[in-house]
Amino acid sequence: MPDRPLHLITFLGTGNYESTIYEWNGQRYETDLFPVALSKFLPEIKSASVFVTEESRQKHWPSMHRQWQGSCTPDPVQIPKGSSPDELWEIFDKVVKSVPNDCRIVFDITHAFRSIPLISVLAVAYLWSVRDIHLHCLVYGAYEAKSGEPPVAPVFDLTAMVNLLEWLAAVERFRHHLDGEPLFRLLKNIQSRARRNEPESLPTELQRIGGMINRLTEALLLGRAREVLKEAPRLAEKLKDDQLREEADRWAKPISPLLQPLGRLIDEIALGAETDLEAHYHLARFYCERRLYPLAITLLREWIVSRACQLAGIEGDNIFDRTQRAEVEKTLGRLHDCRKKDQPLPVDPPWVASLPKDLLDLWDRVPDIRNDIDHAGMSKQAKSAASLIKLVNELFQDILPVNKPAEPMSNVVFYSIAVAQPIGADAPLPPLPDIPRGALVVIEGRAPIWLYGRAWHLLHGSPAGAIAVFDPRLGAVVVASHRPDFYEGQVLDLQPPDKPPSGA
Repeated sequence: MPDRPLHLITFLGTGNYESTIYEWNGQRYETDLFPVALSKFLPEIKSASVFVTEESRQKHWPSMHRQWQGSCTPDPVQIPKGSSPDELWEIFDKVVKSVPNDCRIVFDITHAFRSIPLISVLAVAYLWSVRDIHLHCLVYGAYEAKSGEPPVAPVFDLTAMVNLLEWLAAVERFRHHLDGEPLFRLLKNIQSRARRNEPESLPTELQRIGGMINRLTEALLLGRAREVLKEAPRLAEKLKDDQLREEADRWAKPISPLLQPLGRLIDEIALGAETDLEAHYHLARFYCERRLYPLAITLLREWIVSRACQLAGIEGDNIFDRTQRAEVEKTLGRLHDCRKKDQPLPVDPPWVASLPKDLLDLWDRVPDIRNDIDHAGMSKQAKSAASLIKLVNELFQDILPVNKPAEPMSNVVFYSIAVAQPIGADAPLPPLPDIPRGALVVIEGRAPIWLYGRAWHLLHGSPAGAIAVFDPRLGAVVVASHRPDFYEGQVLDLQPPDKPPSGA
């Protein structure tokens, strides 16, 4: 990465720029045009695109060209004023097209006008995603923040704020696709930069958590349920570590606000020990909710075998013994054949009598679906992808009663948003009640639907583990959940407190 050449993207407006002493990384330079100072501060810049309107080119370009300090010759790129959405798109296109391949970008927004700073950030995100071009820095010469005698204007390095987009993308990649490689790479890069810049004061926990995320990712993407259930609790505990938060604040500010949503995701995975079959089932459902259907159906099939092993009297981690599992699988195969031919079930081995009908019904459906998916459609009778997705989703819907929520009436908080008369869209919501971490919060009260939507969004960032809305005809309907004992659409037999809400 460091050997890629630097390309400068900068802008000139039509303002009456005053001569100012700019300071950055111990260097000072006086000029009325900040890009000139930047060419002095970063002599390694190999090419530069200076975006100008017709007016700004006439007013400032001759002076800019005359004062330029760099070894390269800046290239003026004419753009419209940005007076319409079409003109903004034209500016965006010209910014993107001006960037050479295989380079690092220096973005300067000091003299940018109107919405150019926003376009710059969007261009950075686009170039990251589409062309694998990396941001060296995004800077702003803060003329208005000058101080001292003589007055000196600091240069703000806003790179970390822009990098938040990359961190957000990496966290979302992990949350929704269980791919932690982008997050691991960002944390690894932090360690590398620290080693170059401050070799005697290196972060340790950021590197450690990067390795833990990588190990968990590898286990998740290969469906290694036992390994996942070992690694997830360790990572969940590490995310609460004070030293990690201190290092994030110092070395990786963009990740600091993302530690909490990361923790919530891990809490969804770290649901039990490796022999806890309820945790295995919920991990399979977790895969299904993220549309990772091959992993979901494979783990669900193994969950059935593991459950049958337990009913056969196999205890502890012996349920993972290949020889004993093979015997149980053979028995399940015989039971499937008998049921298919409408024959009586065998009486041996004796544990067959303890198998629940729901589990046998599931075994009749799961293996065929699993085989169809795992064999990549290499059959004349293969089902379509849409049909298989529908079947997998139906499996998890149908077996929800097998996994009843544990103590659903505990840790419940009611949040009344009742209003007495029509209210405006800017009306404030009532203050949130005290919400213990992981609690079920039920929104209730006579209020417009849009106010319920605002309340839901407010609660989504609270310590609540699940959110429900109260329907007088049904009860409490779960609309969002980070807890394994509640699922979206679940109806709970709950009633608000006897005291009617104020204004109802």
